[in-house]
Amino acid sequence: MVRIINLFYWDFDRQEIAVFGIHNNGNFVHGHVREEDGKILVYGHGTFPNLKLEFRNTYELSEDGKFTNRYFRYEDGKWKQGHSRVYYPIKEKQDNPPLNP
Repeated sequence: MVRIINLFYWDFDRQEIAVFGIHNNGNFVHGHVREEDGKILVYGHGTFPNLKLEFRNTYELSEDGKFTNRYFRYEDGKWKQGHSRVYYPIKEKQDNPPLNP
């Protein structure tokens, strides 16, 4: 399982939120964060052991509580969709929720 630590901070030079992320598989990302079309956009470059790619990652929270994450990377001259995840609110309270392994 890939573990990720993201550090968000204020980029004084660009006057916007920046992000630096480290992954336990040797990858890291550096980019910035802004609002675009009502979504949170995280964009920048991902560096892998043998490759560096531009990426765009969107996050959207709908009125019904759904949280959607979509990842795109620029590769071979075009944007390609990577993962897409949708998280739904829990309807009932859990007394003993499972622990994240």
